Amino acid sequence: MTISTLQTFDNFWVIEDALTSAQCDTLISWWNSQNYKTASDGSNEIHDSNYWDTNLLQKQTIECPIRKTEVIGIPLTTFSFLDTAFNSIFASVHGSSLTIEGPTFFNKYVTGNLHSIHTDVTSNYPNRKYVCTIMLSADSDYAGGDLQIHKYISPDISTAEYMTAPKSRGCAIIYDNRAVHQVTEITSGTRYTINECAG
Repeated sequence: MTISTLQTFDNFWVIEDALTSAQCDTLISWWNSQNYKTASDGSNEIHDSNYWDTNLLQKQTIECPIRKTEVIGIPLTTFSFLDTAFNSIFASVHGSSLTIEGPTFFNKYVTGNLHSIHTDVTSNYPNRKYVCTIMLSADSDYAGGDLQIHKYISPDISTAEYMTAPKSRGCAIIYDNRAVHQVTEITSGTRYTINECAG
């Protein structure tokens, strides 16, 4: 895979066309073919915390104060083009290969959904260095849903300055896992993204 030009911003990197439009369509079709995790009454099970079963191959709904979205984990090796893309993306930022965590988190945001201020630091993955978000939807498919990343790695988020990442389809945004970031509320439409981490 040939990576196009790596653009550098204050606290993130961007690679345009990390995935093709056809690859984005393939991933969204895969999403649409998956079933939801259901409750005992047959309705979609809703998680009222930010925790979900990353290894369960079913779509899960999260509705808690800091996050509202639907999510599923894509096991590594499910799509060879995706594994190749992530390896190339992380190597272009880091300068050498990194270990991809997996599964890849696939998120669907609809009107009213968001993911408020947080970092991706976790004791479960102490070697994690970077996070990559790839936009699967065209930016005209939704309003709101901006990925905003703190300009500096800082524990002081009350005075945080944010930069808004690009929203173009197939675009990869790579950032330090310690960076404070958020996805603003979707005001209309549907936003599909995938996230992967490496270290």
